[in-house]
Amino acid sequence: MAEFYTVITTAGLEAVAKAVQAGTQIDITHMAVGDGGGSAVIPEESQTQLVNECWRGLVATYKQQGNRLIVDTYIPPDEGSFTVREMGLYTADGVLFAVCNTPDMRKVLPSEGSVGGFAFGMEIDIANIDMNYVEIHTNPMFDFIPNSEKGQPNGVAELGENGKIPEDQLPNLNFDSAGSAEAVQQNLNTHIANKQNPHGVTAAQVGAYTKAETNNLINAGKVPTGSVFWFAANNAPSGFLICDGSKISRTTYSALFNTIGTTFGAGDGSTTFSLPNLINNYIKGSKNIGSKYTGTKLKGDNSGIREVIDSLSSSSSSPSYTGQVVISGGISGTIFTTYSIEPPSLTLLPCIKY
Repeated sequence: MAEFYTVITTAGLEAVAKAVQAGTQIDITHMAVGDGGGSAVIPEESQTQLVNECWRGLVATYKQQGNRLIVDTYIPPDEGSFTVREMGLYTADGVLFAVCNTPDMRKVLPSEGSVGGFAFGMEIDIANIDMNYVEIHTNPMFDFIPNSEKGQPNGVAELGENGKIPEDQLPNLNFDSAGSAEAVQQNLNTHIANKQNPHGVTAAQVGAYTKAETNNLINAGKVPTGSVFWFAANNAPSGFLICDGSKISRTTYSALFNTIGTTFGAGDGSTTFSLPNLINNYIKGSKNIGSKYTGTKLKGDNSGIREVIDSLSSSSSSPSYTGQVVISGGISGTIFTTYSIEPPSLTLLPCIKY
């Protein structure tokens, strides 16, 4: 047998057999090195640990070449000092999967005059192992870079004395400050804040109403300015004024002024205008808005007024009517100067939308 070699331990073979039977995998995660207790060692399949372990760490890299498995680890510079004479490969649950012996290799500390870490590897014959049931985990921090690739085109940059990549190994980025992350973010913020539809998206493209259509729909649901309503309370609701003939500001109520103007009175002639006065007045339909009906003047006595009422009651062209006589003018002797006929009534508050 060769002077230096690797064996898979009995415990390692049993672990693989159990994994095959269970349809699972064993996880190989660590490598360890030892000094053999100060003497050369001979690897034994029955081993469950190294003769004298000095250091254990994560597997750094591995590769499989046919029936050979090559596994590496890396010992950091500040680990030592000891002489490496044996190495072992361990599963995640601490089973020694394989063990090998090595030539004497001294791992010293920087204080002893050597700076840098050590990379160690072991080669294993896996001809009798079903690697479908073996999973090897590596730590990307310990990936090794071949010297032939360091600092070379399409290779990997190496660090300078200051711990940074030398400028001559940096690729030409053709950097454009306008394309920097900060500039791109600023442009994005400006674009988001642009409310002028910079992409020219149409309402039809997104199935939306146009501004004009939206305004029409809103206006269709509104009570038009100048509308008159009767309200069953003593105060006008919000957005309405009482139709009592008041003079109000043409500026404050510009929408109403633009609608009715001075139809019901010019106010002071410059800064105000008058509301329609429906207090103690009836509404009469007419195309001549704002005209007033003051009643019929008769000269006569009570019998003359009674004749008017009786004629309304018996007229074939009018329904039967019951009213009351209201003297709205003065009396000169036995002559009534003015009268009107008023039906039975119920009072409500007349209001106009401004």
